[in-house]
Amino acid sequence: MTTTWFIGMIAGVYATTVTKFLLAYLERNAKNPNVTNPNPFLVVLTSGIAYLIGALIPFLASFFIRPYRVKLRVVVSTATIIVAILGWFGVFL
Repeated sequence: MTTTWFIGMIAGVYATTVTKFLLAYLERNAKNPNVTNPNPFLVVLTSGIAYLIGALIPFLASFFIRPYRVKLRVVVSTATIIVAILGWFGVFL
C-alpha cells in the first residue's frame, strides 16, 4: 500500500506540474501584451509543492491507524483541511 501511494504521488506530481508548466508557458507566449503572465517555473514549483503536501499529510495522518473506518475519517478530514489551507495560501500567491 505504501509503494502504491508513493508511485501514485510521484505520477500525480509529474502530471500536475507538466500540465501547469505547459499552460503557463503557452499563456506567456500568447499575443496579449496587456496581461501580466505568471512565471512558468514558479507555477510548477507551487503546484508541485501543493500536490506533495496534499498527498503527504493525509497519508502520514493515517499511517499508524489500523481500524479502517477511523482511518477513512482521518484521511477525509485531513485532506479537506489541507485543501482549504492550500487554497487559502493560493489566493495570496
